[in-house]
Amino acid sequence: MLQVLHARKTSLPSPPSSKPFSQETKPGISQSEGAPPRKKGEYHLNNFHDTEAPSVKKRRRSTEEQASEQSQEPCRKRRKGDPEGGYQQISNLQTAAAEEQDPIQCWARTGQWPSTFAQMSEPESDGSKKRHRSSTRTYSSRVRDGSAPATHTAAYEEELQRHGIDFDDLGSKDLLNPESQAVCQALLDVGELAPAYNSCSEAIYIRMFQRASKGNEERVRRDLTPHIVPSAELLYLLDGEHALQNVREELSGDWTKCGLLGGTQPRPDHAYGLSSAAFTEDERVKLENFTSINNPTKFTESMYFPFLLCEAKCGKRNINDADRQNVHSASIAVNAIIQLCRAAGGGSAESLTGHILVISISHDNERVKIYGHFPIIRDGRTTFHRYYLHDYSLDGHYGRDRNTGSNFTRAVYRDFYP
Repeated sequence: MLQVLHARKTSLPSPPSSKPFSQETKPGISQSEGAPPRKKGEYHLNNFHDTEAPSVKKRRRSTEEQASEQSQEPCRKRRKGDPEGGYQQISNLQTAAAEEQDPIQCWARTGQWPSTFAQMSEPESDGSKKRHRSSTRTYSSRVRDGSAPATHTAAYEEELQRHGIDFDDLGSKDLLNPESQAVCQALLDVGELAPAYNSCSEAIYIRMFQRASKGNEERVRRDLTPHIVPSAELLYLLDGEHALQNVREELSGDWTKCGLLGGTQPRPDHAYGLSSAAFTEDERVKLENFTSINNPTKFTESMYFPFLLCEAKCGKRNINDADRQNVHSASIAVNAIIQLCRAAGGGSAESLTGHILVISISHDNERVKIYGHFPIIRDGRTTFHRYYLHDYSLDGHYGRDRNTGSNFTRAVYRDFYP
């Protein structure tokens, strides 16, 4: 009976679109203006027994039509749902495009890298190289998450040793070439040179030392470092040492043009290398064609092949921290010379084994240490070593040793500088 009732409801004409439904219309029953009036209770279940057979047949046909319409309803719903499917497809395409631009987002969502990741890693321009390097995990980030030791810890030495950097000064002493030993001794025995642009009396130096030694690292670099490592450019400009015209000086310059041997990106307090004016045009072109991140010739935007480095520390960051930074930076500089000689061929790289190629000076607010850095090449493998040259106290003999570092550095400029 309920089925017949439902069929009757569906067979009634729909209301015209120009008039709204009446508030009194019973749910599921449509009324039209053109329909004849019906008696009260006409649609009561008991009154359906009195309806005529043709109406029942019509209602039965309506039931069949309704069943047909119901069977087609899912199709209509699917057609109505098509726009939502289209929106979903567009959304998926937008997500895929975003993940191609950001492979980390794709990995986080799916656990896999995008299919175009291999092409992303191939730099096509200077800008793409910068983006590629910036997306790589830095050593500092590894230190923060605990996967790498901090640079001021002894464990940092083990990190560098895995890349061939040796800290055994006693064992390295016997590996140095006798010729380099003689050169180092001559640099130390240079004696007192003419006063430099920043020379001062013993009394003034001691008062300066006493004040700076109680200050921070910046104060130590400002007041004490110039008396240990005088500026090559100022010696050229103020003291007329014209042989230093093509020396390039960098203060806390990031070494962005070279690869690393483990550890952090070097940023020496003072670094001295060659300027572009030291080379002919033909030599510069050849160097540019050879240069890459693994075969560096430039270390900053304007400095080639550093030969003298200086690191200064104070307070908790003691002189041992300066030593670690210097040995890492110097080893990278030594490796650059080796790679250049290997490219030149003729066994010139192997001839460098045991020869001092870079000098480093470490100091804090009390003490100075000087090292020479050299490679050992055996069976195609290169290791990097340092040779202890000298150390002294900044207030030794009440200021009489104040020019020890300055004299040595100026001898390096004169006799060791290429």
